[in-house]
Amino acid sequence: MLPNSWTLQEVVALSLSSRITATEVRHLVERYSSLGELLANESGLAQRYRLDGSGLFSHREHSPLLDRAKHQLDRCADLSVQIVHYWDDAYPSLLREIFYPPTLLYVHGRLQPPDAAAIAIVGTRHCTEYGKMVTEQYAECFASAGIVVVSGLATGIDTYAHKATLKHGGITYAVVASGVDKINTGAQYALAQEIVTQGGAVLSEYPCGTSVQRAYFPRRNRIISGLACGTLVVESGERGGSLITAQFALDQSRELFAVPGSILAPTSEGTNLLIAQQKAQAAVSPELLLAELGV
Repeated sequence: MLPNSWTLQEVVALSLSSRITATEVRHLVERYSSLGELLANESGLAQRYRLDGSGLFSHREHSPLLDRAKHQLDRCADLSVQIVHYWDDAYPSLLREIFYPPTLLYVHGRLQPPDAAAIAIVGTRHCTEYGKMVTEQYAECFASAGIVVVSGLATGIDTYAHKATLKHGGITYAVVASGVDKINTGAQYALAQEIVTQGGAVLSEYPCGTSVQRAYFPRRNRIISGLACGTLVVESGERGGSLITAQFALDQSRELFAVPGSILAPTSEGTNLLIAQQKAQAAVSPELLLAELGV
């Protein structure tokens, strides 16, 4: 339930303001009993966030942001997208614990119970056959154990993780860096539909209609690791988005694992370095990884 007298439309309206962060939305919702009280007691705050005048209220009767929020709610309903807020009982428990949890999650599909065990599998888009085989082995084991496999719907390791999980009857979450309705490539769209059809979910903190932007990927990565009790990096170069996800996992006090590879393989430079620096445990088998997590 939302705190006090707030409505979902009002919270969505706040989140649509370009000047307010998810953390600030959460703090405002918890501090004030309603949007009306916020505007009545914090005129300076409202001006700073452009929540008054042309920003949220015009003549206190018509509101562009509230109208946009209503349009967003209608669009989500048309697309069968659920908006799960931070105070919702369905909100994933582990995600609520991270430093900057999203206030709103746009979910196409079905979330598992909030305390369901989940492990993230991430890696490079330009993976090797070795990386593909390892990903499929771990995803199969996790799926068979009833663990949700979380990844980012990108080509390469992400795609193999999702597909292997589905092949073995498991549940997988795909976290995207756009609106859940703005998945551009045909292959990714088809995979997203399969994930939803088989009981998983496509998630985003961005409203429907939001196109992907480069800056959204690092923010997306904190959600991937935040949903999981552990993150497995299969292959990664010395630089790459997978290492950003790995760092988020460490910052969130989650377990981090990396698959060792040849010291001659560019795609194993990042994973070998994580192990050498003792940031990640060497993942030598899925069974040992599950034992380490106590799952």
